[in-house]
Amino acid sequence: SASGSAFTYSEVGYFRFKAQGVYDNTFTASSGDIDNNDCTKDFSNTLVGGKYGCYFGNTTTTNHFGRFIPAHFAVASSAFASACHVGSDPGYSYMGQPFATALSATIEARNSSGTLTKNYSGAFATGTVSVHLENGGNGQALPVARLNTTGGSWSGGRYVYTADRFQRLGTGPDGPYDSLDIGLAVEAETGLAAASRPYLITRDMDAGTTSCTADLTGLSTAAGVCLATRVVTGTRVRYGRLWMGNAYGSERYPASVPYATQYWNGLAFVRNTLDQCTALTKANFGLANYQNAVTPSTLPVSWVSVGTFASGAGTVQLVNPDASGSVAVVARLDNPLSICPTGWTATYPSGTPLAAPWLRGAWCGTGDKDPVARATFGIAPAKRQIYLRESYQ
Repeated sequence: SASGSAFTYSEVGYFRFKAQGVYDNTFTASSGDIDNNDCTKDFSNTLVGGKYGCYFGNTTTTNHFGRFIPAHFAVASSAFASACHVGSDPGYSYMGQPFATALSATIEARNSSGTLTKNYSGAFATGTVSVHLENGGNGQALPVARLNTTGGSWSGGRYVYTADRFQRLGTGPDGPYDSLDIGLAVEAETGLAAASRPYLITRDMDAGTTSCTADLTGLSTAAGVCLATRVVTGTRVRYGRLWMGNAYGSERYPASVPYATQYWNGLAFVRNTLDQCTALTKANFGLANYQNAVTPSTLPVSWVSVGTFASGAGTVQLVNPDASGSVAVVARLDNPLSICPTGWTATYPSGTPLAAPWLRGAWCGTGDKDPVARATFGIAPAKRQIYLRESYQ
């Protein structure tokens, strides 16, 4: 008989020995039987010319050994870029806005030597990949449905997870999530005792606690250790909208209508000074609801121009109509146009939307709408002030 304790199997699945899968072809070498031609040089167990085979081994195919499973899982690679980032700043993405580079993370099933187990797919792959979201390590897990995920599957020992945006809730603004961690977890072989299951290495996140100690090996189950998740990327996500302000002034001077991209800071909407990317063009602005002597003839839509956009702020310029009245300036963020009040029809230079529905706001109280401002000509400008006192001597 023979025995050993150092056998390893580097792949997932199971195996069996075919006939003579384990054999000995030197057993009779020291007796001289082979040299004396006292046996045949084969595995024959029946007489051939009055002689048996010199070799021996298992005579039939054995039962299967296994099934063998991975020793652990690892996040092998990842790619991601926020929707807007300048220089070394990681930037941000508005909720509902596609990432500049979709989040892509590859998880590998590996053996104890750290080598990919390529058979881990199909029926052999029981690993369920899940995503965990947490902002600033606050111990409050965010709904995983906020990430728009593309379903993946195991193939060749690898699972590719992808997500292209962080969705709005649809019930109003929330956030901001300026320290959002996105982590992945793998659960496999749940029929085995926890200590016998494959584990995820370099775990460093637990969305259910305010802090945890990273477990690089993935072996610990002690209290306070990160038990489930590996952070794939960190990012900044904000609930945004496009704001437009009214303009007032003489009919003999151009009007400048301000606009700004804003985000919900937890208490109110404020300007998103990080925004260097949302640059609207002339084609995105239209005119509607002309009043009094301001008409499509005295102020055609072709007279609209757009100023420089920087740090989340820009202007729409209207040439003076030399007539008193007003006109509504409408930013078209997506198709179809959606504004309040609903009866207006806006005219655009080319009818081109910005294709940015994530910047629509609840300007009517409910529902996401395109922003509207009014430019009024022939009256004194309204100063934006909180308090004014005149002093007389």
